[in-house]
Amino acid sequence: MRTPYYEFKEYHTADDDLKLVKKKILNDSLVVLSEIVTNIENKKFTKKSKNKKKSRLKPNTYLNLKPYCEPQLGKRKLYREISKQRLVDKNDPDNLREISIFWILNFSDGMHSLKDISKKSGIPIQLLKNSAEILLKKKLLKKLK
Repeated sequence: MRTPYYEFKEYHTADDDLKLVKKKILNDSLVVLSEIVTNIENKKFTKKSKNKKKSRLKPNTYLNLKPYCEPQLGKRKLYREISKQRLVDKNDPDNLREISIFWILNFSDGMHSLKDISKKSGIPIQLLKNSAEILLKKKLLKKLK
């Protein structure tokens, strides 16, 4: 996972420039992305029975209903106004809720459960459950199991 934006004071300011980017890392990213595109283009997709898919689902598994676009968290009152605070305080409960929402939306592909997300992120499962409930109410998630 990439470094979170809030760890750089230069993020989206006049100080944000390519001096912080290493050529080797940029090239490595290009190679990886090229391999991903090649694999996607070469992959043969097969339909699977919905019943088989559901039977393999783990408990607390969700599906992001807006995976291909910006879900507009600000207008849904799920994201702070950036102008109020520049950097994220990891000890602030509101900021932790936002971070948990990002993790849930990112990994809710029907394959990762909240337990999986908790292991990857280090965020307590109860906070993820609370955030998932909020996302369900806002119709950004669908509970699969």
